[in-house]
Order: sequence, then structure tokens, then C-alpha cells
Amino acid sequence: MLQKICILDIDIQGVESVKNSKLMPMYLFIAPPSIETLEDRLRERNTESEEDIQKRLSNAQREIDYGTELGNFNYVLTNEVLEDAFKDLQRVILEWYPHLGGDGNGEAKESGEGKEGEDKGEKNADDGTENNTDTEENKVDAGEETPATREGDDVAEAK
Repeated sequence: MLQKICILDIDIQGVESVKNSKLMPMYLFIAPPSIETLEDRLRERNTESEEDIQKRLSNAQREIDYGTELGNFNYVLTNEVLEDAFKDLQRVILEWYPHLGGDGNGEAKESGEGKEGEDKGEKNADDGTENNTDTEENKVDAGEETPATREGDDVAEAK
């Protein structure tokens, strides 16, 4: 049987709504390396007016402030290098949901076939352990439009 999870790409208002629900998701925030890098990426695309760039940067700064605040997310990824981003994202999701690891034949593991009793190794913003966005382990790159650069879609969460 194929196991699935739901992944939502929502802004901070969406995160707050989910947190006020009965759902018990894991929260993953994807941040740009810096607001300056985000601005450079937006300008390099040459698809936005100056007014739109300034609006996106303002929205992104609020999202980054919320996303990197201790306790708001279980894990923070910084979009630095695409290959590293993918590997780190994959690792985090598999730690949270080991049943998605597969059996090598393209099939997800059956429930209960994960590593029972083992700490899933979440990066937990609640206690601050291993949640430093400046470490190589936490860096992620999209190198292109990321959730933090799209108006209204500033955050990506894995649930």
C-alpha cells in the first residue's frame, strides 16, 4: 500500500490558521540565504516592476521574521544550493515520515516498517536544537523562485 502525506505551501496567516486547528502537522520553513540575495534573484529575473520588488521584499521580510522565530517551525531550510536543498528536504521528510522511505522498488514501506522506537531526529525550533540556519546542514537552494519570493505563498510547510 502506498503511504502519502499532505504538503501545503501556505503563508504565515495559513500557518497560524492550521496551528489553531486540531491538526498536528510538522512545519518546515524555507528561507532565502539573505534578504539581499532574495532581492538580487528578483532583480535578475527582470520580470517585476520596482514597486512589485519592494512589495515582495517587504512581505518576505515579515515571513522570514516569523519563520525563523523560535518555536514557529519544526525546521528551517535556507535555500542556498539546489542539490543541498533537495537532499536536506528529503532527509527531514524521511525522518518525520520514515514509512515514505520505500523498499527500493518504488513502493513506500508499509506502516510499521519504519524504525520503531527510534528518535526521528526532528530539528525542533521549540528547544532550539540544530535549528541554526547558518549551518551547512540546514542550507537549501532553489536558485529560482522559491516560496519566500512569491507573493501570498511565502512559506512552505511539510505536514
